[in-house]
Amino acid sequence: MEVDKFVLSNFSSTETLLIKDRFDLLEEGLSTWAAGDVNRTLSILNSLK
Repeated sequence: MEVDKFVLSNFSSTETLLIKDRFDLLEEGLSTWAAGDVNRTLSILNSLK
């Protein structure tokens, strides 16, 4: 997931690093969820019905 360079150019370098870290965490979280947690998530959703 690439963060748009134009968007980043409007932030200071510290803010840019924070945004990049957030995107990396989000991407990592999504791939982890996709790899292993789908069934657990579905069971949680089913228990809420």
